[in-house]
Amino acid sequence: DRGTGRYAAACRSYLTLAESYAESGELGTAVEFHGKVLQICMAAHDMVGAAEAHGRLGRIHVEQGDLDLAIERHEQQVAVASAAGPEAMEQKRDGQRSLVSAYGQQAEAAEKAGDTAGAIATHEKCLEAARQCGDVAGEGLTQHRLGMTLAAAGETERAMQCQRLYRDACAAQQPVDLVGQGKAGQALAAAAQAKGDTDAAANYLEDCIELASRAEDTAAQSRGCAALGAL
Repeated sequence: DRGTGRYAAACRSYLTLAESYAESGELGTAVEFHGKVLQICMAAHDMVGAAEAHGRLGRIHVEQGDLDLAIERHEQQVAVASAAGPEAMEQKRDGQRSLVSAYGQQAEAAEKAGDTAGAIATHEKCLEAARQCGDVAGEGLTQHRLGMTLAAAGETERAMQCQRLYRDACAAQQPVDLVGQGKAGQALAAAAQAKGDTDAAANYLEDCIELASRAEDTAAQSRGCAALGAL
């Protein structure tokens, strides 16, 4: 019964042990004790506690370098928290924020492995998680990364749409993300050039140079000028 002192004491004991082992680097043992906390929460029908336990396990798996298991845990965290209702809203958002990070890392790993289709699919999952938890900056950055992957796959129009959305997200931030706007502009210029539209590419690059000047980013200014000169 989650209302009894024994339940609370058991959870505290196992959680203390799990955190102690995690701090000492014994992550496998930490996973074992976090798993015991999860079992107790599930047996007591404490869905908020169960969601928290899934989240802790997910973070440990990230430390272990096992993104697949981390994602599985954070997806369970979101699912359990969703079923629990309003009282678990913070756990739901926490799981979604964790998924934004984990999906991003998984997409990057897929790209490095040459799995373009897998990278695109995972970037799209990352976008959905960012939207669900209201992570505007994360959504914008994911649009940029998805756009770069799509461009490399030859999907130029979709890539350009992603970069426009990233540029808009950067413009909406307070303060405005001038560096991000410049990165979007550079990607748009490259995509326009790939389509053979040198006029559009030049316009994008001129905007990039102006943004770099406002951001006092001399390296970006130099890159923009060099790219413009090469058109």
